Amino acid sequence: MNSLGTGVLWNGLSFLVERDYAYTRQETLALYVGTALAYAAAAWWTGSLLRRLGNRISPRAFLGWIFVAQGLAAPLVLVPGSSIGLVVAAAVLSVAGAMMWPVVEAYVSSGKDGHAMRRSIGLWSINWMGSVGACLLLMAPLYATGHTRWAMVAVLPISVLSIVCLRFLPREPAPHGEEHHDAPAAYRPMLSSARVLLPTAYIVVGAISPILPYAIEALAIDPAWRTPLGSLWLFARAAAVSMLALTHFWHGRWQGLVLAALALAAGFTMAALAPNTITLVIGLVSIGLGHGLLYYSALYYAMRLERADVDAGGKHEALIGLGYVIGPGAALVGGMWRGVHGIVIVELTVLGLAMLLAVRAWRQAARSAIP
Repeated sequence: MNSLGTGVLWNGLSFLVERDYAYTRQETLALYVGTALAYAAAAWWTGSLLRRLGNRISPRAFLGWIFVAQGLAAPLVLVPGSSIGLVVAAAVLSVAGAMMWPVVEAYVSSGKDGHAMRRSIGLWSINWMGSVGACLLLMAPLYATGHTRWAMVAVLPISVLSIVCLRFLPREPAPHGEEHHDAPAAYRPMLSSARVLLPTAYIVVGAISPILPYAIEALAIDPAWRTPLGSLWLFARAAAVSMLALTHFWHGRWQGLVLAALALAAGFTMAALAPNTITLVIGLVSIGLGHGLLYYSALYYAMRLERADVDAGGKHEALIGLGYVIGPGAALVGGMWRGVHGIVIVELTVLGLAMLLAVRAWRQAARSAIP
């Protein structure tokens, strides 16, 4: 359920401000940079915050307070006269999401290992990714009628239902079982490389999400179809994760990470500069497939090597936040330089540097793994 709120924040927000607030592309990019900074900082400190709280609050109760905060903040989008309420609501939802997901990820992979962990992470990822895509589908009538902000208000009832569902969770995530086996040595360099490429994947997502409504508008597509079209990459990502969750041939293989990175670069270029709808569709699907492969790989290796704890999830989410900062930040600079072409040039430059860093991280980790 909370994935619907995530969809509103990271994927629907650009459609919301473009339609209901008449934000320009540059203003939307600036808003995304601000919310991403809040997300990255909050995710990084979630684990240490829970440790400091100690026995005073359980992870389950911590989630409850997060739901309360985001539920109270969501209706602020209805404050008339300016977008101040929107900005405050977006900031609170961003911090809430950053603090929520590391705890949720710890619950998802706790008490599991190997095949069971891969299956659990896969089912959870498919669930939330599909829900995020569904969010844009459900927003279609609101967008078409100019009432998109009500999609964010819907986070309030979602939060109430989430609080009710907490009763089905244990007080704390379970530790790994006694039958845990050490991960293969090849997984360490894969994690090092994936942790560089994960922000790279979110650099692309962080850049395409805020500019997508404007790219679609340039193609003169009917408003009723704009958010459904924008959801294509989200469902393609869910499809990629479904494949990885059901197989294991990709474990420890660096070729998959390379193909994913190339798909992201090509997909972003096609989507941002799309001269027609077909090119846009191919670009969005490429982004989704590449992103799904990198996301699932990074999360699997992190949880496999570092066990199912909030710190592992927190690092994972902080890396996501880092990508969300760099993506729209680089696009903001590129847009001021040469418009959409400048955005593509700057983003591809950043992606190229990230790929080189990923190769370096993989080689260093591989050498240190040799006895």
